Amino acid sequence: MSIGSPLYEPWSLADLVADLRAGRSTVEDAWRRSQRRIDDTEDDLAAWVVHAPPVELEDPPGLLGGIPLGVKDIVDVAGLPTRCGTDLYAARGPAEADAAVVQAWRTAGAVPAGKTVSTEFAFFAPGPTRNPADPSRTPGGSSSGSAAAVASGQVPLALGSQTAGSVTRPASYCGVASMVMTRGRHSTEGVTGLAASLDSHGFYAAQVRDLACAWSAFVGQEVVLGCMPAPPRVLLWDAGELGVVEPDMADALARLGRGIRADGAGQSAFPAGDAVSLATAWAAVAS
Repeated sequence: MSIGSPLYEPWSLADLVADLRAGRSTVEDAWRRSQRRIDDTEDDLAAWVVHAPPVELEDPPGLLGGIPLGVKDIVDVAGLPTRCGTDLYAARGPAEADAAVVQAWRTAGAVPAGKTVSTEFAFFAPGPTRNPADPSRTPGGSSSGSAAAVASGQVPLALGSQTAGSVTRPASYCGVASMVMTRGRHSTEGVTGLAASLDSHGFYAAQVRDLACAWSAFVGQEVVLGCMPAPPRVLLWDAGELGVVEPDMADALARLGRGIRADGAGQSAFPAGDAVSLATAWAAVAS
């Protein structure tokens, strides 16, 4: 991707892990690079809520070898506060334990570097984060800080969560790759959720091959990129539960559906159900 902003400089996780395994670099080098990039760009991006204290990594764990990880600030990290993007939790003390998904990423060899900005409760008011690809534009939400941290090269990997686009939207806006885990694929213990029937874990990396590197470490087996064994099934949401959809947007969604089907995928309407309607009503009342 050709983007002119000096803030946009994604860092390849796959290349980093290959360098660590080959002895061309060390985990200390990786953490120094991360800190330098944060020092150089954070004033312009505001991707982080709080940084983790320095860690000693004499024997880096897991397949990822101790690489720095950004964690969305609705996900508990032991020793750091979880403030969910709201002033209501400004005085919260540190979490006593990692969320289950953070424990799993630690086992894979990723070490939390801090908490990244989330929109309020992963749904409401946006945070201060700016888009590394174009600071005049939104980074998307709700996992805005994680997408920006990866797009700027502050970290090679960061965690997000998705209820209705909160991982994929910031990825597309900021020019990075993302993956959303199947709902229920991993425990949400230690995560401040929005809608239990829709919430899913997700993560960001520079490119698809970097996602494959991360996922291979997470599941403990190599993921081979290639053709899918069966046509994918795509659910397309028309967003009608949110209100009146502009004609141009409705036309774009219709074209998207036709394109999906033309490419051989199965496509059907996504039944948003009561969860999105309830959250939308809550937002209207709160405002």
